[in-house]
Amino acid sequence: MSILNFYARTNEILLTTDQLKIGYGTQVLISDLNLNIKCGEIIALIGENGSGKSTLIRTLAGVQASLAGKITLNGHPIQKVDRNEKAKSIATVSTVTTENIMLTGYKFVSHGRYPYIGWNGHLRPIDHSVISESLELVKASHLAERTIHSLSDGEMQRLVIARALAQEPALLFLDEPTVFLDQSTKLILLNLLRDLAVKHGLAIVSATHDIEYFQQISDTIWNIDSDQIPRKVHSSNTEDFALDIRDGFSQRMALVVDPTLLHNRIFIDASDELKALARQLFRRHAWEVTEYKAKSDYWLTLGMNQESHRSQIQWLLINQKKLSEISGNSFQELAAAVNSIRFTADQMP
Repeated sequence: MSILNFYARTNEILLTTDQLKIGYGTQVLISDLNLNIKCGEIIALIGENGSGKSTLIRTLAGVQASLAGKITLNGHPIQKVDRNEKAKSIATVSTVTTENIMLTGYKFVSHGRYPYIGWNGHLRPIDHSVISESLELVKASHLAERTIHSLSDGEMQRLVIARALAQEPALLFLDEPTVFLDQSTKLILLNLLRDLAVKHGLAIVSATHDIEYFQQISDTIWNIDSDQIPRKVHSSNTEDFALDIRDGFSQRMALVVDPTLLHNRIFIDASDELKALARQLFRRHAWEVTEYKAKSDYWLTLGMNQESHRSQIQWLLINQKKLSEISGNSFQELAAAVNSIRFTADQMP
C-alpha cells in the first residue's frame, strides 16, 4: 500500500486563486493574487518580515478567511469544502512546537489521522499502515518509540512532516521549516521535500528566508513585493528569478541527486553563470548533466539575447537521436519543455 497513490497527476492544477485579496479586517496586505499550484510543484514563498507570507499560507490553506476574491481547491470553492475533506487535501507545517513532550514519535504522527477517525477515534489497521509509511517516507521509523522531548530540532521536524503526510494530503504548506536547523540538517530536509514532490507528486509551498537553499529544489518563486501598497506577489521560474537579480546563490552548494531518478543525459553549452542555472534546472527534473557531448541524449545551447533590453536568454534544445529541436527565450519555457519530455527517445512509446 502507498499512502501517496492519492496524489494527483503531475502538473495538474490543485489550487487556484482569482483576484484574491488577503489581510485583516480593513487592512489589505496583498491584493490581485492570481496564482496556481500544481501537483509535484515546489514553490518558495519569499518576502520581508511582516510582508504577509504566513497570512498568505493560512489563507490559501483555508484557515483564515480572505478579504475578497476566490480560492478553488480541486475545482471547488475552498469555503464550501468540508473541514475534514479539506484536511485530507491540505496539510500545514509551521514552526515546530512540542505540545505534549511525553508523546512518543508514533503517537505524535498518529494525530495526523484525525480527519479520518476524529480526535478521540480508535486507530484502525489502515491507520497504523499509513502512520508507519509516513514515518518511513521521512526516514524516521527509528524515532517511533522515542519521546519527543528527547529529539533534536531536525528529528522533530521530520516527525512534524510525517504527521502532515499521515493526513494523506495532495498539498503541503510549510512556514519557515528550516528556521532552527543547521546547514547539514537543512540539506537533509530539502532532499526529503524534493523526493516527496518528484517521486510522489506532492505539491509543496514553503515560506522561507533560506532562498539560497530552497532555490535548488523550487520550480517556482513567489516573491512578495513590499514596494507596492497593497503588496503584490510576483510568480516566476526559479532560474529566471535568479537571472533577474543576478545572484550567484545557485553556485553556493549542490544537493545530491538520487541516481535512481536520473534518466535523460544533457550536454550544456553556455557561459558559467547560465550553465550553473541550467544545470540546477535539469537536475531538479532528474536529468543527468554530462560534460561529454557524444554521450548525451540532448544538447542545450544557451546564451543571452543581446537584442533584449532586459535579462532575457535564448536557448535551443536538440534531441540528437531524433534530430529535432525546440527553442525559447526564458527558463520558464525551458522548464516547460523539459517537463514535457518524460523519457529518452528510445524509451518513448
